[in-house]
Amino acid sequence: MASSQALAVTHLGLLERREQLTAADTLTLIRANLPALPGRASRWSGPLAIVLDLADGRLARRQGAVSPFGDYADTLADAAYWT
Repeated sequence: MASSQALAVTHLGLLERREQLTAADTLTLIRANLPALPGRASRWSGPLAIVLDLADGRLARRQGAVSPFGDYADTLADAAYWT
């Protein structure tokens, strides 16, 4: 998880000069790391990924925090989990 956040913070300026990740960005990174966690094959990992996906999208739109990083990371998190 720490390595994902470090890459996110340094990734080609996608954080638009922000010094920290938003709550929605953090939820996206957690979802992207679900396959690497112990117990990833549990019956709850799929529903958890869906809930996190819905939560980060709603949170970003509600807070007006939709960003190029969030858009990029959301797609990456979907690919990481569902493949």
